[in-house]
Amino acid sequence: IFQLTLNHHCMKVICLKVLLLRSGSQIPSSIPDLSVCRIYKKMAKTLSKYTPEQQRNLKLAPFAVFDAVAGADGVIETRERQDFINYIKNYNSKEHVLTQAIVDSINSDPTELMKMLSESTQAHNNIYHLWSTLEKEWENTEIKDFREDLFNLGVMLTGDFPTMGSSETMALAGLAILLETDIENHPSKEDRLSDVHSLLMEIEMEYRTS
Repeated sequence: IFQLTLNHHCMKVICLKVLLLRSGSQIPSSIPDLSVCRIYKKMAKTLSKYTPEQQRNLKLAPFAVFDAVAGADGVIETRERQDFINYIKNYNSKEHVLTQAIVDSINSDPTELMKMLSESTQAHNNIYHLWSTLEKEWENTEIKDFREDLFNLGVMLTGDFPTMGSSETMALAGLAILLETDIENHPSKEDRLSDVHSLLMEIEMEYRTS
């Protein structure tokens, strides 16, 4: 249904532009550029590989990360909320096609971002459901890229302070476990993520000796 609606919308845009051009009229800026249609078609094709439940969990995942990290200390600051909104609105990657399709899907409805932002709760539970519904696809390249983006989103939300608080460290460690992030090879392992890395090493040691 989504694909049919999308094609119908793009067809209307094309026909309207042809009509305006033939009549010698200027094309109003309110009529979207055809590149927007191409973006939406690519987005629909990428997401159509997944079930409705999987798509829902994929779209919820960035909001779950926001809730886990920004809300780790019990207070979501204005700066954290704005950083997240900017991330969603400005994300641009030709390589990570799934992440791009998801943010394009969220951005396609002006009210979607704020609606989902206000409903983001049970963060780690939502990330767990992401894994449980995508277990068979977990190691696919585009899912691995998406998982990488989710963890890096969490890192970005901690800000650029020299050190991060214990609650944020715990939140990122939880995300690393759920997303199976390779902290050992992360570029920030020795500085920004040093406390997260140490905590994960302690958890692994405790697990091995239990």
